[in-house]
Amino acid sequence: MSGELPVPEPLAPLDELYRCVLSADCPSLSPADTACLLRSCLGAHGTGVSALEPGCESACAPELQCVGLTVLEQLLCRLTVGSGGPEFHLFAEESWSLLQSDVVGALLQLFHSEDLLVSHLSVMCVSAVVLHQLHQTGLVSSEWSQWCHQALGTSPHPLSTAGSLCPTGHPVDACVRSLTEVLRRLLKGGHYELAEKVLVGFDCTLSAFCSQLLSVDTGTGCGGWGASVSLLLDLLEVLCACRSLCEQQGAALSGQCLLCLCTSKLLALCSSPLLQPEPAVRRRVLVLLKKALVQKAGEDWTGGQSGLRCNDVSLLANSVLRVAAGGGLKGVRVEGESFFGGTVGSGPSVDNVTLRALCLVLLKAMELQCQPSQLVSHAELVPFHLCLQSLWDVLPADPVAHPSGQPHHCCSRLSSVFGEQDDDMIEAAKALLSIFLHHRKQEPALSPTPHPLWACSLGLNPHCHFLLLLRSLAFDHRVLLDFLISTETCFLEYFVCYLRLLRTDPEGFSAACSEPRTEWGTRGSERTECAEGVGQNCGVLLVDYSSSGESETEEAEGAVNCGRDQDRGSCWGAAVRCLSLLLELMSRLHSKNLFPYNPSSLMKLLTEAEASLKSVPIKQ
Repeated sequence: MSGELPVPEPLAPLDELYRCVLSADCPSLSPADTACLLRSCLGAHGTGVSALEPGCESACAPELQCVGLTVLEQLLCRLTVGSGGPEFHLFAEESWSLLQSDVVGALLQLFHSEDLLVSHLSVMCVSAVVLHQLHQTGLVSSEWSQWCHQALGTSPHPLSTAGSLCPTGHPVDACVRSLTEVLRRLLKGGHYELAEKVLVGFDCTLSAFCSQLLSVDTGTGCGGWGASVSLLLDLLEVLCACRSLCEQQGAALSGQCLLCLCTSKLLALCSSPLLQPEPAVRRRVLVLLKKALVQKAGEDWTGGQSGLRCNDVSLLANSVLRVAAGGGLKGVRVEGESFFGGTVGSGPSVDNVTLRALCLVLLKAMELQCQPSQLVSHAELVPFHLCLQSLWDVLPADPVAHPSGQPHHCCSRLSSVFGEQDDDMIEAAKALLSIFLHHRKQEPALSPTPHPLWACSLGLNPHCHFLLLLRSLAFDHRVLLDFLISTETCFLEYFVCYLRLLRTDPEGFSAACSEPRTEWGTRGSERTECAEGVGQNCGVLLVDYSSSGESETEEAEGAVNCGRDQDRGSCWGAAVRCLSLLLELMSRLHSKNLFPYNPSSLMKLLTEAEASLKSVPIKQ
């Protein structure tokens, strides 16, 4: 006896049709009967029910609509990609030719269905219709395009709430989802010229729609406003990827990326009372900006090829810094539980996903401002001290509460935020290194000044950051190797840049290693005053070694805890030993052709950095 439940009689023909479409087989129904069956489920004109029992067209309406929409979408998807043999292709082609004249209007009417599942499936189905027509004729569906323009326009939609000028509601949200879905599928399939055709027709409408939706005055009191903003963020991410990928293929898009145009309003909303009850939306805004600045917008469905062009990124970074320097981010709330990110030492009352995203947005924007830009004049650059101050303003006063109650070393604040997220942590370290190098170059007066005097006071000392990274890895060279061969982080780029600094500035590294004597703390000993007077953070902790949890076995195997001794030599020696072991391991792998790329240049740089470190006398 079969374990399958019997299919209700009105759904039996649809069930058979659905199974046949999924397997790309011809059903027992003729193309004419198939068209009549689907038309009746969708409520289109010219209904014929030869395949249904009398009166069944009104039974189980939501179920019939959902199954009918699913069948039609799958039919169109298989017809578009050419799935199945010649017989099935002919059947699908004939069925669609009988449907296409009157089904699009019926599908668009379902956009504003009160049944959310029906509305969602109608969006997917209309998107499949648009994609099929694009592939067949190279033209955008005029009926769909006209409906979207009307729904996204500044005037209220005829089916919207009477008198409402707020661009929200089922029709508007459905149009945004449909446009997003069409562009996603085109990009995923590599059809960049078709994506350009869709975008060109929506340039002005989307700009006006974004401006209206993100207006605080318009958004106040609008039902479903947060959901509409979330859908807009999905669309903006698609637009970021579209602009990059289309231009890579020689298809130049007119106008500027909408994300750059909307940045100021999006950031302003992050500190607006409107988003106080919408922490998930605030989080998504910041995550999108972070992905755009690190060139990863849309990477989940574009094979990692997405990213804004340089001009757009420069505009985006400058917009972020102008808002931050003006105090626009001081009111951004990072309190509240994170849905997926867990907690990173900041206590259960901090949303660490939001905190990480906000910090990295500011750091990447500062890093990008350090690079030459043709769009931002010198007069438009945001002062460096204002950029840094905006970063410290958004961080909690003490991200990780130390058992002793003492504040932490300023350079450790960001590592405490990014500690659990490798990709963000390395991005932050690279950004801080770039900011440090630029700041040192722009301020000649800092050159004769010992690094800790100014770099640590600003949380910018790259040697501290590197030591903190090594400390978090227990000085294990094998983990560094994993980072070097992994494509999930930008560690290779960061490591090369840092080694170039290290080989020319071993004294700076030595000074950072000296901080454990007075600032890092040791087991069972009282912290002493800073002998060298290294800036305003003198006398505070860089890391806490009393909670390292390292076993005696791990220490014996080389996971050296440089804080267990109170001299610079132990920390310096552990770091040098780690780099030496890394170089040896890389050499062995390279000699056996087991390294995934040619590491010769990296090994040369690592050798020079190691030699430079060993040339510095160790002072006990």
